[in-house]
Amino acid sequence: MNKKKIIIIALISVAVLALLFFPAYKLIPGELTVELSPTSTITSGVTFSLSNDNYQHSYTLPQTFNLRSGKYQIFASGSNSNVFKENFKVTPGLTTVIKISLQLNPDLDLTNDDSINNLKQPDYLKLFPHIDKNFEVRAKTKVVNNEVVIELLTIIPYVAAGPDDNAQTLTAKKKNYVDEANKWIKANNIPASIPTTVDSPF
Repeated sequence: MNKKKIIIIALISVAVLALLFFPAYKLIPGELTVELSPTSTITSGVTFSLSNDNYQHSYTLPQTFNLRSGKYQIFASGSNSNVFKENFKVTPGLTTVIKISLQLNPDLDLTNDDSINNLKQPDYLKLFPHIDKNFEVRAKTKVVNNEVVIELLTIIPYVAAGPDDNAQTLTAKKKNYVDEANKWIKANNIPASIPTTVDSPF
């Protein structure tokens, strides 16, 4: 057998082994560790959810998971914090570490604002923030002419894309989640006159 044939056979063998090994390699889980970053100024009430279960579950910190390889997304928030969002990739056999860092959102913090705390506030402010499976509703407050002015912020953190989804169906899903938030607002007798904005990453 000449040298050229030996090289061809070797290349074919490598290609066959690669085709056999790659699917099995993809089935090896990777490890995800989620923890609070030392740079986070928010340490209480921190929870997060993952895209692998369509954000159906909320977890506290720290947590470790075994996940199939692939691309994921994580959302996290805490008491009066901004929303943390990060895209990440899980690699078979390796550990991915996500460090959640949350900062105070001044629009949502009522605890240290004496100008607000000294004024009469509606009882429904105690309902916020409200975190649901598909949405969050938060209250933004400020003082204007010695009166507490309230705006609502509806957050739709993520819409899970299925294999048959397109831009139109994703928009419909987002609308359904916004409708759920509006029903919650109405059910809790929050005045319809209060302006509401929607925040979403898509």
